[in-house]
Amino acid sequence: MILGSYEDLKSIRLENPGKKIVYASGSFDLISAGHVLFFENSKHLGDLLIVAVASDEALRDNKGEKRPIIRQDARIKLIDSLKPVDYTFINKKKDLSDLENIFSLLKPEVYTMTEDAFDIETRRKYSDKFGVEMVVLERSKKFADITTTTIIEKIKRLY
Repeated sequence: MILGSYEDLKSIRLENPGKKIVYASGSFDLISAGHVLFFENSKHLGDLLIVAVASDEALRDNKGEKRPIIRQDARIKLIDSLKPVDYTFINKKKDLSDLENIFSLLKPEVYTMTEDAFDIETRRKYSDKFGVEMVVLERSKKFADITTTTIIEKIKRLY
C-alpha cells in the first residue's frame, strides 16, 4: 500500500502492535532482480516490510542530473506491487536526517540495507539512538552483475 504522508507511518505501528516491522530505503531506479532479493531477505527478518523510495529530486542530487531513469511515481508503483513489500512511501529528504522522523513515527524493530549503502555509520548512529537493529545484507552474488549502474552501462554500449 502506498502511503500518502509520513504521519501514516505512525498508524502502521498503532494498527500492528504485535508485528515486527522492518524498514528499508533506497533509490530503486531500474528495478532489478537484486532489488527483489533485497526485499525478500529484508521481509524474512520481520512481519511487515515498509520501503521508502527516494524522490526524484533526492535521486538527482545523489546520483547526478541525468537520474532518475524512472520517475518516482512509477518506481513506487513497481516496488509497491512486489510480494514482500507491505507499504511504501516517497522519502523526500536528500540525506539521512529524516531517519530520526521516520524511526520516531514508525518505531521499526529492524532497519536493512545492502553492504554498499552510503554512509552506513550515520545509519548506525540513528539505529542505535532509537534502538533499531541494523542489518547489513550482502549483495547476492548470483545477481551481482545486474545493478542499475551496470544496466545503464550496457544500454550506453548499445548506442
